[in-house]
Amino acid sequence: MEGFDEALDRTIWSLFDQRLKSAQDIAHKRRDKPSEIEALLQSQFSDQEKLDLKELARINENFEPEDVDMEGEPYYSIRTSKYDTENIKSRSITTSCLGRGL
Repeated sequence: MEGFDEALDRTIWSLFDQRLKSAQDIAHKRRDKPSEIEALLQSQFSDQEKLDLKELARINENFEPEDVDMEGEPYYSIRTSKYDTENIKSRSITTSCLGRGL
């Protein structure tokens, strides 16, 4: 019969403890990380929504109703006094060339 090996016993229990701690860490991460990621995404989406609303308000200040088409949708024109007219002309030339496939 073999004698009791205390060093082997300690090694086995040490490995068991490491495995148990590792399993607990993984379980905690699986439980906590999804809610942390969800909260992070929600805060980023709400921040982006606030920025979008500010940008929309800024854009709406630069447009004014000009006419109404047959379906009732308003056309808007840019007030050229608030913009550089050369920039607008260059954009319209670029978009007209793109529309023709040039």
